[in-house]
Amino acid sequence: MADERKYVMVTTVDSDFHLFEGEIDMVRMKVDHNKWLLTTDGRFVRADKVVSAWVPDEDELRGFLGGES
Repeated sequence: MADERKYVMVTTVDSDFHLFEGEIDMVRMKVDHNKWLLTTDGRFVRADKVVSAWVPDEDELRGFLGGES
């Protein structure tokens, strides 16, 4: 992937998947401190609703973005 930006995916208690730009450690810190998270599409997610967070692989990212990467 030519794009060097870093992304993190999370899933929430309502089984939704969300994508965030940034480092996994920063997202985890925000979750631990119960901060609001801003998705790549401009929506806010409450950190207390996050169940898991991970760095997506290239195929997972491409599938989530619908091939626009």
